[in-house]
This record gives sequence, C-alpha cells and structure tokens, in this order.
Amino acid sequence: MHMRTVIATAVLLTLAITGCSSPGGGAPQDSPRGAGIQLDGVEVREYKGEKLGSVNDFRENSIKGPQSVDKATYKLTVTGLVNEPREYAY
Repeated sequence: MHMRTVIATAVLLTLAITGCSSPGGGAPQDSPRGAGIQLDGVEVREYKGEKLGSVNDFRENSIKGPQSVDKATYKLTVTGLVNEPREYAY
C-alpha cells in the first residue's frame, strides 16, 4: 500500500472516529460530538496536491501470502522511542 493511501485512509478514519465531516469541521451544534452523525463514503484521490492511489489498488506482496491471526493470543507491543511502552491485545 502506498504511504499516501495510508495517510488518506488515516485521515478518513480520524474524521469518522471524531465525528467530523471535514478537516477542521465538527459535529453539528445541536448534537453531542459524534452522536448520530452518518458520514458519506468518500475516497480521497488527492492530498496537498499529490495524487493518491485508490484504496482498491492494494497488492498482497508478502512472501508467505496472507497470514491468519489468532485473535485470542495476538499481542501488539509498542517499544523504542516512546514515552510509555505499551502492549495491546487484539
């Protein structure tokens, strides 16, 4: 996946999670932030003048092919240059 596609996806997810309709926007004044807001499905094709690939352009390029994850035992550990190392379960 291209980095620009990842950034565009992250922007869309952030907007969806926060309940914003656009960058710098917000929830309507008559409702609590994010309550009952339905966002239209959109695909960002350009960001800051850079053309972005489609989210459908994903190519599987791992050596072993798609891998399965055991949700019961999966752990994500965040260490290194972070203030507080953390571990997350699926």
